[in-house]
Amino acid sequence: MFNELVIFLFRRVQCQYNVCITFKIDLGSNPYYLAFAIEFVSEDGDIGSVEISSPSSKGWLTMQQSFGATWKTQLNGIKGPYSVKVTTIESKKTIYVSNVIPTNWLVDKSIMFVCVCSNNIFF
Repeated sequence: MFNELVIFLFRRVQCQYNVCITFKIDLGSNPYYLAFAIEFVSEDGDIGSVEISSPSSKGWLTMQQSFGATWKTQLNGIKGPYSVKVTTIESKKTIYVSNVIPTNWLVDKSIMFVCVCSNNIFF
């Protein structure tokens, strides 16, 4: 039997993805319930809060974390297009993506990906 101690040292580093931020719409989403995973968030990457808004809403609607990087909300009659604000935990940096989910979004048997590049992402 071996009696050895192995020590691991690690340090968190900020990620700088060379891809666009991605919103992966959950298959259970419908006109009354919306859930999506957010991938490739640069900087510290740990998401602390997500909010959505649309021209038909009065302000921002706070989403709840479902699991991992997936966030959910009841739409309560709010129609798209939806803009999204993502705030990271450590740096508190907020990423604003305008009209990321279109008015006519639809989830069927396939998974919907919305990739957004720098032309409508604001920090």
